[in-house]
Amino acid sequence: MKNDANLHWKHTRKRLVSSYLERVVSMELFVPNQFQREDPMFIVFDGQDWMGLGVQELPEKLIKMGVGRLPLVVAIHAGKRLQEYGVIGEADSKGRGSIAHQHAHFVVDELLPWLEHVERYPSLPDRRFVVGCSLGGLTAFDLAWKYPEYFAGSASLSGSFWWRSRDLDQGYTDQDRIAHRMIRMGTPRMGSRFFLQAGTHDESNDRNQNGIIDSIDDTLDLITELIKKGYKQGEDVIYQQVEGGRHDLPTWKNVLPTAFHWLIQAVGDETLFNKPRISTMVRG
Repeated sequence: MKNDANLHWKHTRKRLVSSYLERVVSMELFVPNQFQREDPMFIVFDGQDWMGLGVQELPEKLIKMGVGRLPLVVAIHAGKRLQEYGVIGEADSKGRGSIAHQHAHFVVDELLPWLEHVERYPSLPDRRFVVGCSLGGLTAFDLAWKYPEYFAGSASLSGSFWWRSRDLDQGYTDQDRIAHRMIRMGTPRMGSRFFLQAGTHDESNDRNQNGIIDSIDDTLDLITELIKKGYKQGEDVIYQQVEGGRHDLPTWKNVLPTAFHWLIQAVGDETLFNKPRISTMVRG
């Protein structure tokens, strides 16, 4: 089927020199025709996979779901991924994520001002979201949690919520999961929205031998921590479990439109839709 994405938005590749990351950052920009400041903005990590994620197919899919105002999408190519992605301020047990704080500064202090003042694509914090898969999903969640003044929420597809400060052969317990501890010890950012997804075939590991793979356990436990902080499942946080879903681009491609749609709904502005908002599956 012919891809008519160009009828809805313009795709260009841009490069930005980052002093925080000390490299040139490449990115794909997908800008809606007749762009307005009030349009949603999505920053997508691992943007080098934009074709596998089906970003170019989003306009038609979102329009069919009832979205009237398409989002501006910024798909950032990864660099030193295992060091730049992760949880700000705390590397994992193997020292990965050591410059996650610099990556966060790049997004907040360099990318957003550049988009607004150089590229002339301003956005509103309550309509701005971060999205990622796997380790990028952990990074997206971390940014939305720690920078609620900049982001209204995040989508984490097969997020790496196993990220831990002590490894399995070092006396690991579930208390060593960094993102879960971050929520337990943190202050709730009420008003933020979190879309979380896991696939039943994401992996085969089952640390506690409870018959549920770790990626699902870790994601559900993260939701439990959010609920303890006062977030409401189905309203502030939603979980989609994909039967047969794998840790791969085809699975995430199928979920991405639903994630975008749910986050846009969370904005609560009916002018963004062509028809009444629809509910999405909490778990299925």
